[in-house]
Amino acid sequence: MKNIGAKPHPFVLSGIKSIFVKFTFYKRMRRLFKVAVPFVLAVALSALSGCTGMVEDELDTTHRKLAELQQKVQEANRMMADLNSVLSALDNSKTILPGSFVPTDDGYDLTFRDGQTIHIHFGVDGRDGQAFIPVGVQYEDGYYYWQVNGDWLLDADGNMVRAGAVDGVDGIAPQVKVEDGYWWISTDGGETFEQLASCEDMDGVGVFSSVDTSDPTKLVLVLWDGSTVEVPYYIPLKIAFEGPVLDTLSISPGETLSFPYEIVMEGETDQKIVVTSGTDGVYFSRVVEGDEPGKGVVTVQAPDPFVEGYIVLSAWCEGYSAVKMISFLEREIPAENMTVRLAAGADTLAVPYAPNFEYEVLKIEYPESEDESDRDWLTVVPDPDSGTALFIHKANESKKVRTCTVTVTPKDNPAYVITTFEVKQATDKTITFEFEEGSGFSFDPETLTLTAPAEGGDAVIWMTSLPDLPLDLSAPVGQDWTTVTMTPENGFWKLGIHVSALGSEEQRSGIVTIMTEIYGIHLKYDDIKIIQK
Repeated sequence: MKNIGAKPHPFVLSGIKSIFVKFTFYKRMRRLFKVAVPFVLAVALSALSGCTGMVEDELDTTHRKLAELQQKVQEANRMMADLNSVLSALDNSKTILPGSFVPTDDGYDLTFRDGQTIHIHFGVDGRDGQAFIPVGVQYEDGYYYWQVNGDWLLDADGNMVRAGAVDGVDGIAPQVKVEDGYWWISTDGGETFEQLASCEDMDGVGVFSSVDTSDPTKLVLVLWDGSTVEVPYYIPLKIAFEGPVLDTLSISPGETLSFPYEIVMEGETDQKIVVTSGTDGVYFSRVVEGDEPGKGVVTVQAPDPFVEGYIVLSAWCEGYSAVKMISFLEREIPAENMTVRLAAGADTLAVPYAPNFEYEVLKIEYPESEDESDRDWLTVVPDPDSGTALFIHKANESKKVRTCTVTVTPKDNPAYVITTFEVKQATDKTITFEFEEGSGFSFDPETLTLTAPAEGGDAVIWMTSLPDLPLDLSAPVGQDWTTVTMTPENGFWKLGIHVSALGSEEQRSGIVTIMTEIYGIHLKYDDIKIIQK
């Protein structure tokens, strides 16, 4: 019979409780799993998405940099090809028409007279503030040659690379590329390349920098390295000159300057070429037509006292006209008369002489009394680069001082004498004395007597002596009214003697002594007597 009211066995109750607890735990974990798993997946996917975005950004940046580099490479190659085309056109003596220089969005169009148009690319973003490898050209020996970073661009054989046309065939423009983080350049059409610079140091290659349109006769292309290329305009009528006639000339007060002109015109004409001159009202000018049409001489006279000014030459023919203005500056002449002293031996002396115009030695005149053997011992060569005139002389083997006169004239006016050099060459065969006149003193070289005026003053006596003979000049103690100096100058000794003004005395006399030294012993060489009255 069942005992309904009896309690379950404790062991049974413990088992039932354990089953209930486990069931409750799994039920809660199921609910937690349903919430946690989606959350973890969401976090993981979010992190993965962020990494993917970063990679994509880096890839975009890399692609953008590569695209920019590639654009700069294309620009550089295009600009060097443009420049080479321009130089080839110049080699073929082509000119551009005035007004045919047209700006575009990325450069300029140059239209030559034969119809050829060359487009010059200046780049889209400009070049200011960027580090570029400068490419340019330089004119050398009648040709243009490529340069990079100021150095000649050399081929594999070490030869300078010609730009433009070579023997009538267009030359090969350099090419550049970017590889392994460096800029490279080729001179053989891309067969081989030479490393230039790191991409981190250089943003690209610069060729064209700007243009200069200020000159009415030519267009000037300014390159990135500072070099220039001049493209002449086609001008059917122009005024040309013979000799060193420029836009600015030098002229002296009152000087008359004449120079020939020629009117250059394309084609033939049966019409008269009319040439006239005008001035600013200060200068006088006159045109004298020659025997041949379009040729003649222009004569200009400067005012005295000098003022700066200009003349204007005008020419007309066949409906064309040409104008040329010439400005005038005063000639800067270092000295109108100079004395040059030369040593006895053969040598070259550079004498400072730098006028602001080109000059030439018109003639060298020797004294008629000199023997034939004493002539043609001097050559004078202008050296404008150093601002000197070179006096090249042979040795003086005679026992007297040699002399001659050198006349210097402007190249543009050979009839106008600007400077006369009095040249004296020392002798080391004997002793001579020469007095420099014009000081109020007089000097007798036979008795070595110097006569001074009462008011005193300074006298200069030039002396030659035996070679390597040490000399000195002194006045006796107590003769305080006389001061003396002695200095060497190109084979001569310059004796300077200062005499004070005469006081209450009617006259006074004294001496100065030329001393020498032989084996450490001071000896009297000679005396110069001084008389003041």
